[in-house]
Amino acid sequence: MNRNIKSRVYSMSLKYKIAWITFIMALVPLFIFGLVITHMYNKAMVTRSKNHIEENLSVMTDRIDNVFSNAEICSNYITLNINRILEKNERNEVTVDGMILGELNSALVVFGDIESIVYMTESGRLYNTDSQMDLSIEDMNDSSYMDQLKETTGKTILFDSEDGFGDITLGKKVLQKESGKLLGYLFINLSTAVVEKNFDNKISQYYLFDTKQTCVTIKGKTSQIENTVFQGPKWNYEVSQTFPYQGNSYLVASKVSDEYGWTVVGITNLDEFNVEIKDIIYTMLGIGIVMMLLLILMVYLITGFITKPLIILKEGAEEIANGNMQVRFHFKTEDEIGKLGQIFNYMTNQIVELLKRVDEEARKKREYELSLIGEQVKPHFLYNTLDIIIMLSQMNKNKEAQRVTKKLADYYKNSLSNSEEIITLEKEMRIIEDYLELQLMRYEDKFTYDISIGKGTKDVMIPKMTLQPIVENAIYHGLKYKEDWGTILISSRLDEQEHKVEIIVSDNGIGMQQEKLDEMIRLKEKPEDHFGVYSVNHRLKLFYGDEHGIKVTSQYQVGTEIRITIPSGK
Repeated sequence: MNRNIKSRVYSMSLKYKIAWITFIMALVPLFIFGLVITHMYNKAMVTRSKNHIEENLSVMTDRIDNVFSNAEICSNYITLNINRILEKNERNEVTVDGMILGELNSALVVFGDIESIVYMTESGRLYNTDSQMDLSIEDMNDSSYMDQLKETTGKTILFDSEDGFGDITLGKKVLQKESGKLLGYLFINLSTAVVEKNFDNKISQYYLFDTKQTCVTIKGKTSQIENTVFQGPKWNYEVSQTFPYQGNSYLVASKVSDEYGWTVVGITNLDEFNVEIKDIIYTMLGIGIVMMLLLILMVYLITGFITKPLIILKEGAEEIANGNMQVRFHFKTEDEIGKLGQIFNYMTNQIVELLKRVDEEARKKREYELSLIGEQVKPHFLYNTLDIIIMLSQMNKNKEAQRVTKKLADYYKNSLSNSEEIITLEKEMRIIEDYLELQLMRYEDKFTYDISIGKGTKDVMIPKMTLQPIVENAIYHGLKYKEDWGTILISSRLDEQEHKVEIIVSDNGIGMQQEKLDEMIRLKEKPEDHFGVYSVNHRLKLFYGDEHGIKVTSQYQVGTEIRITIPSGK
């Protein structure tokens, strides 16, 4: 499917491409404009919702503070009454118990938000207004509430939520007001229903958290939205935040009570504040459609003016591609299309020059190849080899004569047969081996040789008859004039980093004087001798470029080394 779409796009005329591009370019700014307007509208809505929920949070926090403050007043009220009851020592224990329990029940009536009151004396007597609450002295003493209360100096404290006396519990150490003697411990329990009735709101949901971030208004299984908002033990909504949930956007914020340290968290559905924006959308769509129609109309009017010279360029380029190098463009305008026509004219001229240069280099390449082959088929080499064969026959050394004849045949078969211009380095080394074997039969008391093909180089491609002129040069100009035995070493190595192969031909012949070496190193002009080295170097540069070829080093009376560099093809 994608290929069909690409094919249609590629084959579409330039006029329609410009129309589509303009259409897309018209949609992009309209889309961006819509995003900006939507973003600004959402930002304003979030700001308004934030202000609303922050105002509500302040109201809710004040209400909760009032509930806790009333419970604290109740604790102080009960403490005063207990002190009053215990001041009269003549009362018996039963009377005192009845009066204390009566004061606790009276406090429940006076302070309607309190669910139950528990009072435990220092001696271990327990008073509880809620008969349904199963409490014992051991439960009281083991409670963390008691541990916290013992550390206080008589101030009423609000405990963090814990399974114990009630939903929300305040505690106070009851002291004798004159002597400061410990009389007992007072616990005031508030129901979460008392708190939740202050959270009644149609738009927002509110939750109360203690200082340990435990929600005291959620009992049992929580809802999905509550799990989404309060999903971690270390959530923080001191800064208002928005989050998506089931296709709606919610705003979450919190406010901490300065007096008690508990937190009221509010969750508001922002979609409740959303207004109808269809008019804005329809207006934007209408403007966009009108703009696109106008743009498309303008495109069709101007594409003809733009595409006409491009069509001329296309047709002229096709003629050039078909081989008509006489095509030239003449535009009156000096704009980009006019410049493009000038560039086409320049490129056409360059192509013509390049074709001429390629033909010339091909001709030179063939001349070098023919000259090289001509150098190899030297009559005196053939005559000398035939003389050796005749001499061996006259001496009745028929096996030796047959071996020389076989080597001569192999050499000319490998070097002159077939039409391959490029062969593997392994085949080239076999040609050299045949050549050296024939030369050893002639100069058997002059030199030895060693051929080593490096790892990864035997399949590297090289022009045929590249090494034979180099080796011949080593024999005739190096070893032939050496008084003792000489050695020719031929090796190859692969340079993986540079992606090239070096073939090294070295001998320990008489070498060259510096002046002769300088002339050979230049290899600029055709020398009187060493033509083989000169022709091989130029042949390699024609095949592979100027960065490849031959490098010569030599020291008089020591020897000569020739390095041939060709690409590895990897």
